[in-house]
Amino acid sequence: MASPTARHAILCAIAIVGLTYSIALRSVWNPTDWQKLADFVLHDISPLLYAAAWLSAPHPGLRWRALATALVLPVTYLAYTMARGALDGWHAYWFLDPRRLSAGEMAVSIALLLTAFIVVGAIAVAIDRALAKRGMFGKS
Repeated sequence: MASPTARHAILCAIAIVGLTYSIALRSVWNPTDWQKLADFVLHDISPLLYAAAWLSAPHPGLRWRALATALVLPVTYLAYTMARGALDGWHAYWFLDPRRLSAGEMAVSIALLLTAFIVVGAIAVAIDRALAKRGMFGKS
């Protein structure tokens, strides 16, 4: 089983995937047939299932520094996607495409994403600490 800090980072990532898709991407793509089912499972069901699995896992009482670990994934992805876009011109998301956004808009997009990670991460740490304090779901 992954460490509690790794599970926390994954929870943050999958939660932000679901939220970002629902807020910024769902309206720009209209899948049909099997793609619609796959889209629903990937962006709606998977985050909920992972959150349920995370809740049922042991909660050791994460330290607040787990937030820094949770930021490793989005910062690494941001560096990768910006470097790749600079090399081949392809950007996966409109809100991280410097050809479509001004420098200020890019800064806002990045700040919003990182803030979302921090907020989701802080909520998850608080939940983990509360569950650990109550002795719920065992210890890891």
